[in-house]
Amino acid sequence: MFVVFLLALPALFLRTNRTWLHLHAIGVTLTAFVTLGIGLRIWFDTLETHKNLAPIWSKQSPAIQSLLQARFNCCAYNNPSLFIRDQTCPTAAVAAQLGPCMVPFGSFANQFLDVVFTAFFGFCAVDLLLLLGTLCLIKERKERERFRRIDLKLSGMVVL
Repeated sequence: MFVVFLLALPALFLRTNRTWLHLHAIGVTLTAFVTLGIGLRIWFDTLETHKNLAPIWSKQSPAIQSLLQARFNCCAYNNPSLFIRDQTCPTAAVAAQLGPCMVPFGSFANQFLDVVFTAFFGFCAVDLLLLLGTLCLIKERKERERFRRIDLKLSGMVVL
């Protein structure tokens, strides 16, 4: 996005040149597609949050799993009988009563990821508006060049 912004700077100073605007429009289009792809990838991953979080949970140390159990007030990820003994889950009876952490942990992750992919889709909307503005400016500059050539032709000057 920063490189595409830099492509727009020469277009601001060279008011008769449309080449930089064309490059900027191509860059904005590519950026929009990449941003949309990232947003869609995150969105598709949220559809399988419970499956994607299981390996992450299992890779954590017992101390981290204990902290997660305390944070979400649950025991183990998807099977309460495989809990880590701590203050939240001292016995199997308490673990069975509290239930697994899959739903509260997944809900927490989904709330965060929803904000992330919505922000990516918002950037796509901004890219679309920027592209429309750039295309309008290209058309305006083309029209001004056309009228400049017509004026030069009417005044008898040679048009290059």
